[in-house]
Amino acid sequence: MDAGVYGGVGLKIERTVYTRTKTKKNLSLTCNAVAWHPRLQNILATGATNGAVVFWDLEESKSLKRKVDGKKLPSNVLSVSKVHDACVNAVAWHPHGDPNLLLSASVDKTVCLWDRRDAEEPKQKFDNLVKVNDVKFSTSSVYDFATGCGDGSIQLWDLRQPTVPREKVMAHGRHVNSIDWHPDRPNILASGGSDKTIKVWDMVSGRPFREMQALASVSQVQWHPTKPEQLASSCVEVDLSISVWDIRFPNVPKACFRGHVDAVPGIQWLPPDEMGGDAYVLSCSRDKTVRLHAFKDAICPAENARRRGISLSPTGDIAIVRSLGIVTSTLLHFEPERTALNTD
Repeated sequence: MDAGVYGGVGLKIERTVYTRTKTKKNLSLTCNAVAWHPRLQNILATGATNGAVVFWDLEESKSLKRKVDGKKLPSNVLSVSKVHDACVNAVAWHPHGDPNLLLSASVDKTVCLWDRRDAEEPKQKFDNLVKVNDVKFSTSSVYDFATGCGDGSIQLWDLRQPTVPREKVMAHGRHVNSIDWHPDRPNILASGGSDKTIKVWDMVSGRPFREMQALASVSQVQWHPTKPEQLASSCVEVDLSISVWDIRFPNVPKACFRGHVDAVPGIQWLPPDEMGGDAYVLSCSRDKTVRLHAFKDAICPAENARRRGISLSPTGDIAIVRSLGIVTSTLLHFEPERTALNTD
């Protein structure tokens, strides 16, 4: 994708590792999902549209120059493994356990556990029974992970019990497209679905305690790295903006970032810099741009919401909302053209 500029914050392409062209048609290197190693700046993992899981070394220090399916691999490729039978929708590193472990989730209804030190074959395979759209390691348990599934369910798994999920929750009316564990609060999980809703779950009780209504099918949800009540979301289509929600006030987004002219399939928080301030949101779009969004340029729907209104009840009561208060006047017998109510 081309680099983009937003709100005075610039982006530039520092390095291109691989670009698919008419003469470079290695499907194993087509990237449908990508995850940067949580500790090593030079290690990446990608999931391909043909089911391959690929480990990359950007420094090329440990790369293996060889061929896969008769095609020569770039020198940055550490390994290519085609275990999945269909597109890989998500890859996720372990955030606080063994940093060498990676999960991959596929349309073929399976999740694979990988060790990047020996990635020719997965360490374990989990049969999810339905298409898997997203997968995330738990942030509070070294053994647990969750999957967001095509039947609208969220499944909880234990690495030590690969045969069946530990728990299954029917979370959305349609596909669960994205899930994200809260970085600080154990057992709290956010999910976004094709039913146009974002839900926040207590996975101990298996029940949601917050729900936000999006304008279209939700493609991504992600918690703010330092503000525990906030999360960001993007949509598959129709709504081309990125919304930031405060779950204490779920009816209207706290902020919206605009600029893309096509769907936004991926978002990523960037933590605040050393000078303080707020985090940035990085987004990629089908319009072939990557944009970096600053809060100073955001639109704030809650601040622009109408704070005045009037309603008439069946019995003739008038309810008037003005600013932060409610004024109620009971007028059971009145002539509208002759009656005036002073709301000052």
